[in-house]
Amino acid sequence: KEHMKNFKKWMSLALGLTMLSASVMGCGGVEEASSAESEQKTEETIEVSKEEAGSEVGGEKTELRIWHGFTSESTKAAVEDIFERYNEVQDEVTIVYDSFSSADLLQAYTLGAVSGELPDIGTYDSSTWQTLCEMGVWTDLNDWYNQWEDHDKIMPSIQAAGYYNDDVYGVPFGPNCLALWCNTELLKEAGYDEPPKTVEEFVEIAKATTNAEKGVYGYVMGAMKREDVTFQTMPWLKSAGGDVFDLTSAESEKAMNMLRGLYEEGAISQECLNLSQSDALNQFIAGNAAMYLSGSWNVATIRKEAPDLKFTCSAIPKDQDSITILGGELIGITSQCKNVEAAQDFIEWFLSEEINTEFCQRCTRFSPRTDVSVEDLYPGDEVMAVYADLLTNAYARGPHPAWSDISSVFQTTCQEIYSGAKDTATSLQEAATQIQAIDSEYK
Repeated sequence: KEHMKNFKKWMSLALGLTMLSASVMGCGGVEEASSAESEQKTEETIEVSKEEAGSEVGGEKTELRIWHGFTSESTKAAVEDIFERYNEVQDEVTIVYDSFSSADLLQAYTLGAVSGELPDIGTYDSSTWQTLCEMGVWTDLNDWYNQWEDHDKIMPSIQAAGYYNDDVYGVPFGPNCLALWCNTELLKEAGYDEPPKTVEEFVEIAKATTNAEKGVYGYVMGAMKREDVTFQTMPWLKSAGGDVFDLTSAESEKAMNMLRGLYEEGAISQECLNLSQSDALNQFIAGNAAMYLSGSWNVATIRKEAPDLKFTCSAIPKDQDSITILGGELIGITSQCKNVEAAQDFIEWFLSEEINTEFCQRCTRFSPRTDVSVEDLYPGDEVMAVYADLLTNAYARGPHPAWSDISSVFQTTCQEIYSGAKDTATSLQEAATQIQAIDSEYK
């Protein structure tokens, strides 16, 4: 495709400019220096992959390198324990692995796509998978997937994110979604016994539970300009009847004005514009916010770090239908894999009923397998049962080959609207025009 050639030329230039910018900014302070160090680490990892991936260990075992984005204390240990177990249960392959933050992992794949140096296997967020396919990171799994005896046990609605040009390029292994958490103590202090079911009730409770003197806000969200703000805003947009691909609709404007109003009235702190989802979670755990849209992956964290905090878990307050947003990662084989058959064998093992069940339980995720139910994973767990119910109606970001570009535009308009930098209608119109132009290139 001609646009693919142009994309790669542009990417090479953009990466060069990015690295130059980072090296110049590296003198500016601690934060900038950390970015430069992170980039250097990414480049060093790619160089190690080049030297080691696919090599023979002791003349017997083939080495397969995996890149993954699980960096929290609990999830990193869970994933890497499973990788190590594979090394123990068979004697043909040694799995080696590198972990990255989400942003650093995307940068690593982007650099690898340009340089041609990638690991054998990788994981990444489902929303950006097609973008990485467009870059040439992943290889077509269609023949293997259709012959794999368990492929018909993967839920088609969840597997949809792994398709590109009608072929399978990635397989889901731990989907998740968002639900509303409410601090029951803060709600009761404001006179409310139940979580909000409608947007009108949500706004009322957010205002009523805000106490500026105590540093408590009605609602906290991760709204920094990255995928966090897209993920945290889309449930409100969809539940109001709006859409990222229909930002000029009355429903989209209503949803964005609702959130803007909470910022303007102080029920959401302007500090949220610089918070990640993890930062927002910490604010909720600390008792500084009455409500928060949280993913199922945080359930283990809050139970460990704040076992005495009482909270409810419920559906997204709605205008029309309550719609949550699908999250989770896919696993795939890269275009530079040195031993595709060995990589396929590993993925089959990783997605087997036994191993996938363990992964999901340890990381509070859900299985994409139809033969692993929520009761199998979390018997008697009311919170996880709420997530399981919501997951059946979850809306996928994308999937779109240019989702990262589309999301970037939406991230900008979120920040413009929440900060009051532009009026809502103008910002949404400008974003809609840009998104339409991006989308039209792929029609």
